[in-house]
Amino acid sequence: MKAIVWMAVNRLEVREVPRPRPGPGEVLVRVSHVGICGTDLHIWRGEHPRAKPPLIMGHEFSGTVAELGPGVAGVAIGQPVVVYPVVGCGECEVCLEHGEHICPRLGIFGIDWDGAMAEYVKVPACRLHLLPAGADMVVASLIEPVAVGLHTLNRSAFRAGATATVIGAGPVGLCVALCARQAGAKQVLISDVSEYRLGVARQLGLVTVDARQPQALAEAVRAATEGAGAEFVFEATGIPKAAEGMEHLVRVAGVLVIVGVFPHPIPLDLRSVAFRELRLVGIRMYTQVEFDRAIELVTTRTLAVRPLISDVYPLARGVEAFERAAAGTDSVKVLIAAG
Repeated sequence: MKAIVWMAVNRLEVREVPRPRPGPGEVLVRVSHVGICGTDLHIWRGEHPRAKPPLIMGHEFSGTVAELGPGVAGVAIGQPVVVYPVVGCGECEVCLEHGEHICPRLGIFGIDWDGAMAEYVKVPACRLHLLPAGADMVVASLIEPVAVGLHTLNRSAFRAGATATVIGAGPVGLCVALCARQAGAKQVLISDVSEYRLGVARQLGLVTVDARQPQALAEAVRAATEGAGAEFVFEATGIPKAAEGMEHLVRVAGVLVIVGVFPHPIPLDLRSVAFRELRLVGIRMYTQVEFDRAIELVTTRTLAVRPLISDVYPLARGVEAFERAAAGTDSVKVLIAAG
């Protein structure tokens, strides 16, 4: 089968590799579409601490069941599915009390094992989540980032009627903003430096702020909240420059949520956090319950996420797809069609 293989830092190749065979309790999935995530770009650049070449990346994907391993029941060949890509140990105190998505020994398909940037991927049957018949398999590949948005809202204890500010109009930032609006936000502001991404946000009906203009976001938040600040601020870039002063966008007793993954520690005014009793919340992955809710929101079109898809490349042009996604200024979500 064909696969996009990360061979070394900044080196990807479309190669012929052996088709995997499912073992006991496993399923072979014929991949339909897979999204290029920011994590995949970090792996490509050699910036991920766990990923090791050679590796087939890809953890945001849709597909159909192609083959069942011994002992697998309750799923049929041809069934459309998405895959919950998170694997915790299931035994430690963290898993049992808080969930496997933050297990200290967490593993993720496409990072710790081969993922879905291939014609086929082998996964445990217990990770399958069934899609309704006739589901749009292109849009279904966005279920994973929608699950991130849902987990973000749940962890923040977001409430209807609140004002939300999202820093970064990339795929995750837009999913957070859409989930906040769906949860009953009074107003959602979203900022970015890319005119293309701001255009997509406007197409989705969001209030946009051009972050290229100095102090534009702070001024927009003040104007929208009569100077009080936003109840909830979501940092979704992981870019130190974009996050500067984010704690000052939050109103007294508000919530600052860190969604983006930063490459190194950044300055934060902890005195302001303490004196104004802000709540600081971290985000990592999502639960299976939230993954199921994301399936519902996407497949029923409750969240209109199709505008997030900028380009769809065939598997044979996978390297070009990565270059397109890495440019970042004129795309949101770049997909690879494997099927």
